Amino acid sequence: PYGLHDIIDNHELNQASNDPVALNLMRQARVRNILSQAGNSRLKETLTLARAGVGATASVWSASADPVALIDAQMLAIAEKIGMLPNKVVFSLGAWNIFRNSTKVIDRHPGSNQISAQAGNVGGMFLNPSSEVTVATSIFDTPMKATSAKAAALANEVYVYYGNNNADQYDGSFMKTFRIGDNPIQGVRSVQKDHGEKIIVDWTEAAYVNNSDAASRLTVTTS
Repeated sequence: PYGLHDIIDNHELNQASNDPVALNLMRQARVRNILSQAGNSRLKETLTLARAGVGATASVWSASADPVALIDAQMLAIAEKIGMLPNKVVFSLGAWNIFRNSTKVIDRHPGSNQISAQAGNVGGMFLNPSSEVTVATSIFDTPMKATSAKAAALANEVYVYYGNNNADQYDGSFMKTFRIGDNPIQGVRSVQKDHGEKIIVDWTEAAYVNNSDAASRLTVTTS
């Protein structure tokens, strides 16, 4: 189980005391803020588990390299281990920038002098032409009460893996999340405190690496 809270202080409550709509909007904003923080926390935990479960493979995407062929090689290696083609590719923003500007990738497109790779159509270029491609843009910051030092959640990484979109307890997906219900949020509560109103969100879920053979993690450089 997890829980996060945010505070609406007494001054804010007094300002909105005669406006029920404003008070409700204020509470909704606090809940959205908590859910945003929960999402970042969830992502950080998931990446920590993924990195612990799958070792990094250095991949040099130089001017002469073909990133598509390099990703295909990872897909083939995974398929030969688990008997299923990987169907998901997640790029960090840095790795995506290298990928889409690669001359080898551009040359794979008809009319390559006029267009560039787009996440929505890149999946068809890979060994599994039905691959789902995602570009991750999330960032992490330092904990509270420390000097801010923001960094990309994924460095120059690319994850190639198999994931069942209708996962159950028995399929061979790389990672899984278990929840006690479809909606991980168990409740949203408000508690009156001397200094204001505490908004609390509770949820329960657990992620883990289910099949490390079903994934490859590339750390991408250009040289």
